[in-house]
Amino acid sequence: MTGLERDIGKFGVFLITIFMASLFGSSMCLLVAATVRLFSVAVIIVILNFLIMMLFSGYLIALKSVFSWLSWLQWISAFRFATNMLTMSEFRNIDFCLVNPTNICPLSGPQVLINVGLDYTTNWDLWKNFLGLSIMTVGLLLLAYIQLRRIKKTK
Repeated sequence: MTGLERDIGKFGVFLITIFMASLFGSSMCLLVAATVRLFSVAVIIVILNFLIMMLFSGYLIALKSVFSWLSWLQWISAFRFATNMLTMSEFRNIDFCLVNPTNICPLSGPQVLINVGLDYTTNWDLWKNFLGLSIMTVGLLLLAYIQLRRIKKTK
């Protein structure tokens, strides 16, 4: 947590976000491993999925600059949910002040969140991203379970 605010609540949000993001990644890999027999094909599928999610998270490419017919991909991006949680938690109550005797603060955290286009005013705005990440994780785990049940057993 280098450079982040020292607050137990924000640290808890950080831990929960990292835990859920890693759980999502594990569930996606489990689903692909249960579906595809070849390891090399499974690796390519997982990398492509993660790459698409990363591109449409809003971190690398501004979501306003994405074609409208591709904008639906932001809603299936686990990286977007995790990045939004971390960004909202960290920037909600912070000011960026100049390090000189004037103490001028040209930019505040809420202004950054508004520029990015995130709703941040209520706690639900933060936790709806957690809910989206949780639903995606449970959905992938259920699909992986179904795929594992469909595998033909050899004796």
